[in-house]
Amino acid sequence: MSIKAIHTPCKNCVFAKYDGKTQTDCHLDMTTKFSSKGIEIIKAYDEEKEFDIINGKKCYGYRENKYFVSRGLEEADIEEKINYVKQFFKINYLMIINIKNFDYDTMYSLAQEIKSLAIKPQNVVLIRYQEDKNKYGYSFLHNFFDRCGNLDKWKIQTVIDSNESQESIIYKIINTNKSNRFVMYINEDFSGFDKVIKRAQETIYQDFSTFEILSNKNKDSLFFNSSVYSYAIYYGYNILQSKDKYEIVQ
Repeated sequence: MSIKAIHTPCKNCVFAKYDGKTQTDCHLDMTTKFSSKGIEIIKAYDEEKEFDIINGKKCYGYRENKYFVSRGLEEADIEEKINYVKQFFKINYLMIINIKNFDYDTMYSLAQEIKSLAIKPQNVVLIRYQEDKNKYGYSFLHNFFDRCGNLDKWKIQTVIDSNESQESIIYKIINTNKSNRFVMYINEDFSGFDKVIKRAQETIYQDFSTFEILSNKNKDSLFFNSSVYSYAIYYGYNILQSKDKYEIVQ
C-alpha cells in the first residue's frame, strides 16, 4: 500500500471525529462519501494519533483550526462550523461571454438565465469589440448586469484589435482573474449552459471526479479548468480546439 502524491491526511482536520487518539469518523461524512466512490481510505498512525488518509484526492472539506480562528469562529460549535464551510462547496467559476454574436433580446434572455442559476459565477466578463461600443454602450450593459441578479463582480473587456484571436482574449482574461478555478465560456448559443454548470458541480463535489471540457449540444457553451487552459496556451496548444474531447451535456 502506497500513499499517492495527492492525498489528504485527516489528522489535524477540525471535522475528524476521535475517540481518544483514534479517528472514528468525519463530521462531514467525507470519508464515507469518498469510500463509496471507490477512493481508497488508508488507516494511518504516528506518535500522536491514529487517523485516516484519503488516498489520491484532496478533500474539499478539510479545515484546520487556524482556518476558523482567522474568521473569528474559533468558539463556534461543530454544527456552526459545518454550516459555514458547506456554503463554499460550490464550483468556483468565471463566466466569459463573447457578445459579438448577440442582439439585445438575446442578451436579455441570457441575463434571465444567469439570474435563475442555482450556482452563480463569482465573476462575469463580457467581451466587447471596439466597433460595437456604440451598439453596446455602458448604460445598456449596466442594465444587462442588473438583470443578471446579484453578481459578486462583473467587467466589460473591450477588444481594440478586431483581429485578435479568441484564444488570446480568453487567455488574458483568465490571467487577470486567477482566483477562479474554472471558466464558463459562452460564444454564441447558450441553450443548456445551466445543465453544463450543474454537471460540473456534480462531477467535482459528488462524484469526486474530473472532466476536460463540458459542453452544451452546439458546442458554444464550454466549461473547463482555467489553469489547464492557460498552461496549454502557454505551450502553444488550445484545448478548446479539441472538439473530440468535449463531453456533451444534454
